[in-house]
This record gives sequence, structure tokens and C-alpha cells, in this order.
Amino acid sequence: MSARVCVIGAGLAGAALAWRLACSRCPGTETTLVGDSSEGRQDASRTSGGLVRAFDIDPWHRGNAEAGLAELLADPLLRKWAGYRRAGSTYILDTSRPDQLAALAAARAMAGVRIADAADLAAEGWRGLPEHAFAVFEHEAGYISPHEFRKALTVDFAVRSGSVLLDGPVVGLERTHSGRSWNVRTPDGGSREFDVVVLATGAWTPALLHRQGWRAAGLTTKAIQYTLVQAAGHRPAPFIDETSGLFGRPAQDGVMLLGVPTESWGVDPDRLDTDPDLTDRALHLAAERLPGLTPTARLRTVVAADCYGDRAGLVLEPVAAAGGGVFTFSAGSGGSAKTVLPASAHAAEQILHG
Repeated sequence: MSARVCVIGAGLAGAALAWRLACSRCPGTETTLVGDSSEGRQDASRTSGGLVRAFDIDPWHRGNAEAGLAELLADPLLRKWAGYRRAGSTYILDTSRPDQLAALAAARAMAGVRIADAADLAAEGWRGLPEHAFAVFEHEAGYISPHEFRKALTVDFAVRSGSVLLDGPVVGLERTHSGRSWNVRTPDGGSREFDVVVLATGAWTPALLHRQGWRAAGLTTKAIQYTLVQAAGHRPAPFIDETSGLFGRPAQDGVMLLGVPTESWGVDPDRLDTDPDLTDRALHLAAERLPGLTPTARLRTVVAADCYGDRAGLVLEPVAAAGGGVFTFSAGSGGSAKTVLPASAHAAEQILHG
């Protein structure tokens, strides 16, 4: 397919998709990446904890996470760009829930994982877990810096494509007179014509669709919050505890990232407030579940938003109301770091070959 493609949104998802399109070297395809250069914007790529692992409860996420980790581990350059740090991971399942019991069965068939029960976890420093708790340990899992990864992908995209990052934000899309392409308008009054437009705008996607008069088609936003604390004692590997909601990972210089899921849906990503109760709950749970970890100071609380969808994961979806040529690539649902590599490859294939 020969096309002028505009990827709007230079977060991790948009940068990875533009990079994939540039790497394809498909004859006649020109790709432009449009992003907001504001350094203060707290998008999900800038604030994500960046956990990467192969296991996930959801089968779609699990398959893509496994493929994404495999590609990352196989490519030294990608690991460097992403700032990959192997730290292992502990995913504690609540097997009283049928979906998590099924996920445990799937984990037993995966390579490179170890299964532990509540007694094993107690021997490794965990406390207060129910008897039906099981954990999936991954040695090769770890974390990346989504912000640094997207910057590196953007630079390589520019080199490969001969293009530059256009500064957004985009203020609107308009059909051209021919009806076969789209004009993308930016705040400076500029407008450029494209055959395909991809909205990789994360938590700003629903609002952008509404401004166009289009339904958000099952997309919504949700707040994400965690707190960075100075901590002494044993800092565990990156973990998710589904029996309590607690998640965390170590950072540099004796710092620990700790959080619990929010229930703040439909938020405005430009108007986010921290919730002190969530921080208190995360630290209380950490004291219960990880008594060997001793927080000594609260450093800062980070709050951001991501785009969530009815369907699982980061996939290229046509915007039906647009009548063709416009897609979303935004519903990462908080998991883009571990699935973006295969998801961007699949999306580029769809754009190039239908």
C-alpha cells in the first residue's frame, strides 16, 4: 500500500508505530509523527512504572507480553533504548477467582516461570496472603523507561524516514474536498493532507474524538497513581499482588515505587489530582504484606491517566464515524510498556497491507 500516514501522538505507542512504519521501507509510504513537545505533560509514557514480563491474567495481554519480552531480550539495541533492567517479577494470583485460576494453569505451561504457593511466598518475606494465593515468578522480567524508549524510537524514526516530529497538539481533522484524504490542523494554523490518520493520543483520545463529533466507541480514561518512597530493608522484585491490589517495584538509590489501582474513571488527563487515601492504603498494605520493607520517607506521588477500551489491549481500531481512513491506537489500558512491540508490529502490518 502506498499512503501518506499521520500518527498523532508521540507517546510510546505512537512512536513505536511510526518507527515500525519507517522500518518497513514500504515503497511510496510516507509517515509523519505529530506530538506535543511540552515537557510538563504527564502522559502515561512519562509516568509509567514500565514493568515488562511475559505473564498476564488476560490471554491477549499474555500472548503479546510474551512476544514483546522475547523481542526485547533478543535485541541489544532495543534493550539499550528502553533502558531495560532485569529485576525478575512476582505476580500473585487470587485463585478463588476463575479467571486467575485459569491464568495459573496457563502459566504452568510457560517457559521461564516458577510457580509458588502461599507457603513459598511466606518463606520469601510475604505475610498476610490467603491460602489460595499462588505466584508466578519470572527471572527475565524487569522494567524499562517508556519515556526514554519513546524518545529513542522517535529519533530513529526521524533518521529512517527523513521526517521530523511535528509539534502538536492537533486541533482538528477535516475531510479534503476529494473525500479520499484528511487534513490535519495544528494550533499554528497549519494543515497537512494525509491518506491515513492514526490517533495514538492515549488518554486524550476520547476528548479528541468528541471534539470531532464522533463517538468514543467504548474508550474511556482512568487515573493511575503511585508513590515513590525512600525505603530501607528488603526491596522486593517488581510485583503485582492481585489478592490486595498492591503493586510496586524498586528504583534507584533505595527508592521503592508503591501503589494500588484507582477507581477514578472518565478523568480529564489535563486536570488530575492526587488522592492521599490511595497513598495511605498502598503504604498500609506494604507494611502488612512486606514487613521486611521499611519506608523511611515519602518522596512524591505521581498521578497520570491512560486510555482504556472495551476490547483488550493496544490494537488498531477504525473510527467508524469517520467513514474511513482514521484509526485509534490508544487503548493500552495501563499495559502498553509490555505489549507495545508486538502491538505496533501488528498495527503497521494492518496499515501497510490491510
